[in-house]
Amino acid sequence: MPSIDFDESATIGDPGSIAQVTDTPPTPIGLTINSGAVEVASTGSLSVVTSPNVGGSGGATINANGRISVASGGSFSSVNLTVNGALEMGSTANVSASQGITFNGGSTFSPQLTSSSFNAISTPGPITLLGGTVSLDFGYTPSPSDTWDVFDGGSVVGNMPEVEVNSGLTLDPWQKFAIRTSAGGANGAVGTLQLEDRVVLSINRSTGVGTITNMSGGAIDLDGYVIESGLGSINPAAFNSFSSQSLDGGSWGEFGELVNESIGELRREGITSLAPGASRSIGAVFDPTVTELGTDYEDLSFSYTNEQYDSIGGVVVYEGNKKFNNLVLNVNPVTGDAVLVNESPLSITIDGYAVKSASGALLTGGWSSLEDQGAAGGDWLEIGANSGQLGELKAAGATVLTQGTSYNLGAIFNTAGEEDLTLEFFFADEDAAPSFGVVSYEEPAGAISGDYNGNGIVDAADYTIFRDSLGGSAAAFADGTRNPGLSGPVGTADYEWWRDNFGASGAVVSSAGAVPEPLSMLLGCFALTGLASRRRGVVA
Repeated sequence: MPSIDFDESATIGDPGSIAQVTDTPPTPIGLTINSGAVEVASTGSLSVVTSPNVGGSGGATINANGRISVASGGSFSSVNLTVNGALEMGSTANVSASQGITFNGGSTFSPQLTSSSFNAISTPGPITLLGGTVSLDFGYTPSPSDTWDVFDGGSVVGNMPEVEVNSGLTLDPWQKFAIRTSAGGANGAVGTLQLEDRVVLSINRSTGVGTITNMSGGAIDLDGYVIESGLGSINPAAFNSFSSQSLDGGSWGEFGELVNESIGELRREGITSLAPGASRSIGAVFDPTVTELGTDYEDLSFSYTNEQYDSIGGVVVYEGNKKFNNLVLNVNPVTGDAVLVNESPLSITIDGYAVKSASGALLTGGWSSLEDQGAAGGDWLEIGANSGQLGELKAAGATVLTQGTSYNLGAIFNTAGEEDLTLEFFFADEDAAPSFGVVSYEEPAGAISGDYNGNGIVDAADYTIFRDSLGGSAAAFADGTRNPGLSGPVGTADYEWWRDNFGASGAVVSSAGAVPEPLSMLLGCFALTGLASRRRGVVA
């Protein structure tokens, strides 16, 4: 390790290079990690210090592909610390800077939480949070009231808005971790990591209706809210605001211009306290306009303010069966039947497709190809089929798939195999590589796990049934919606079953649709890999 005795700085630039500190090495006057890592063990202590001979010395910088890891018991210090990459800390590690610390956008801070206490990153100077992600690993099961002071500085400004849980804890759908700043600590200001209950915006995919709900066990204050969409997926004309409904004594007022990108309102006086389980519909506000195939138009964001005017990120939940803006292969995982369908609002003109399986999970004996069906004038030609691939090309013309057009391809999926099917297709009149489709494994129609009221969607209403039945009989549950492994009184396991299926819906695989008229031709090979997903409710 370079030493202050020679006014030396250390730079790590090899992606595979890891400098391990297990004791107290010489102190460099600068440290830059461009790639690779510095790992300080529990017995190690690394300091970056100022040299009287070199102005601006004493700084440490972790760049985008770099990492510093400080194990519990170990220590790392510098004059200034700038994080563009990753900083990992054990719960009793000591990380400090004498003048200031900055986390830039793209940075990742990973505290390892093994108890209700944590040694905060410390500096008498400012701690500036300009974005980035907090990535949590839990080594114990925390109580809901546990909080952790993770930053302790002369000031703590900004925020790291993305807080994700990697391991050790499963959150309720309405819960998120956040960092809140306040006065205190050894240096004057602290950033505290805490678990918060958030208001939920539920969007019904079929109707577009939005519902604002408090799904937590306590009241949540609401003084204003805004819903935004970068793609313009909002229908302001359908917005049935609190103001329009004259709620809370008519004290709400819409603000700004209501447009496809943003709607919202503020309470002019007083505060709205949403009781546990309280819901308010705001109309069919979700109505995306699609202009480009493949774009995921489910991009709504929802934030609200409380009585202190804190801006809080709410939770957006899309309920029901997701419609992909793409060509989709819907696979029934029980029967193996597959349906090719255009779920996009746009028309798709194709002259070839291929379904692939890296594990060999395709069945050719039950394949009902477009050639077999005589689809599009009977001019489709099968391309060699086996357990790894099947597909067809158009001998002449092309096929136009309007929204909802579908073809049943038969039982092509081996239900005992891996769910690794991929879909590729060729646009007509394009000399280009295959495009990516989507493979969705749809659960067959019938009782839906966790849908305790049997309305076809696992949502807040099912939680209400669970809560009202807690400790008693499951007689109020719709048939087939309870975990088949459970019996006896309704308890925590019933809640977990609902939580794990929250947002899901049943799906009915459509049968073959109308045969479009013939159009163009394709020459090419099937080469790329498509997307695969299992239909579930999506929590943003």
